[in-house]
Amino acid sequence: MTYEEIRVWICQNYPGHTFQSVDEMSWDQINGAVREGKPDRGIPVHTAAEVHEIAKNWRKYVGI
Repeated sequence: MTYEEIRVWICQNYPGHTFQSVDEMSWDQINGAVREGKPDRGIPVHTAAEVHEIAKNWRKYVGI
């Protein structure tokens, strides 16, 4: 999902939210909205290569 798609998804699923209100949300708030109802799971990171892999594929790790 692109950021624009996330904004639309949140506005559709949370009545009363606007693009502006989503723009003012922190990453933690956006992540919480998108992951609502999904188990919170940590991602162990031990090397710089793992950090790069997670950054490249963050959508898969967040579950969207």
